[in-house]
Amino acid sequence: MLAPDSVATNKKRGSCLRVMWMAAIAVGLAGCAPPGPEALLQGEQCIKEGRYEEAVVRLKKATALLPKNAQAWNHLGLAHHGNRQPEEAARAYQAALGLDHKLAAAHYNLGCLYLEQNNLEGATQELTTYTLVQKSHVEGWLKFGVTHLRAKRLDAAEKCFRTALDLHPRHPEALNDPA
Repeated sequence: MLAPDSVATNKKRGSCLRVMWMAAIAVGLAGCAPPGPEALLQGEQCIKEGRYEEAVVRLKKATALLPKNAQAWNHLGLAHHGNRQPEEAARAYQAALGLDHKLAAAHYNLGCLYLEQNNLEGATQELTTYTLVQKSHVEGWLKFGVTHLRAKRLDAAEKCFRTALDLHPRHPEALNDPA
């Protein structure tokens, strides 16, 4: 018969195996985040930090892995927009709207891009859609007002700026000449 301290017990071995198994699961789960959503989150973070070139790389990966995700395409548009690539930005925003024509953020972003390019008809179309959906967003009304002002539609511009002031009476841009 063996001495009691030399007998192998399942208790110690089982608890050791359990700890090793849990550690392996934890390591496996940490590295198993789906690559598409992970790339999207990383791209969003890069945009927030103003690292647009890196955001473009991450968001191209996200759109390749999530080709039917309108938000991913909208964010890719933002990254290109911030990286001063207007043609690519417009294509990405349009892709987002092709997947979800109700995506208000993409209408706003595309409208702002068109306004920057002085494409007043395109800006008018996109900002009309945006303000119909997002009636209480001051920034949308201000951009829409600037669009009308540049197009010399003064009555429409005044209505937009008045709406912005009604929504936010102390908004600095609404109080000053936004053009």
